[in-house]
Parts: sequence; structure tokens; C-alpha cells
Amino acid sequence: MPPSADARRATIDPANRSMLAHAAAGIVLGFAVAAAIILFDMHGIGTLLKTSDKGVVAVVLLTAGFASLAAAGSFSTAMAWRAPPSCGRSGGTGSLAPAFVSARRQR
Repeated sequence: MPPSADARRATIDPANRSMLAHAAAGIVLGFAVAAAIILFDMHGIGTLLKTSDKGVVAVVLLTAGFASLAAAGSFSTAMAWRAPPSCGRSGGTGSLAPAFVSARRQR
């Protein structure tokens, strides 16, 4: 008997589920941006795609490019938000601390 959806959901780590949700949201956002560019005919791209004999291929490549870019951005932003507070020079407080450097004076 296959496990139920609740049992499968319980086996996925919450952090992984969050990352997958962010990636899915990025893909949807990328598709929406690509669709807006085509539908509103920004810079004549919609007209160019309608009149081209390879318009379907161009639409697939355009939407795949925007979807992968938005998914990667959303995914990396989610990873940065979930970074442990002990990262960096803050000493585990979660706040930023300046890094002092000495500069050489040029004449």
C-alpha cells in the first residue's frame, strides 16, 4: 500500500520544502514575466514571435530562460534568509559587524 500524501509530506525536511516552494514561486514569476513581455508586445517581441516560423521554439526558450533565472534568484534569496546567525564576523549575534582594514596611502 503506497504511503499517503501526509506521510510523504512528513518525510520531507521543512527546509527542503521551503526551498522547493521558493523555486516554484520563482518559476511561476518567470513565466509571468515572459508572458507579459510577449502579450504586451514589449519592443516588438510579441510581433516578432508571431511572424517568425520558429516562434514556438523562441517562446519556449524565452520562458525557460526567465523561469530558470527567477527560480535561481528566488532560491538563492531563500538560502540567504535561512543562513544561521553564526555566519560572518558577528560572533553569533546575527548583526553585522564592521571589518577594519588598513589602507596604504599613495603619494
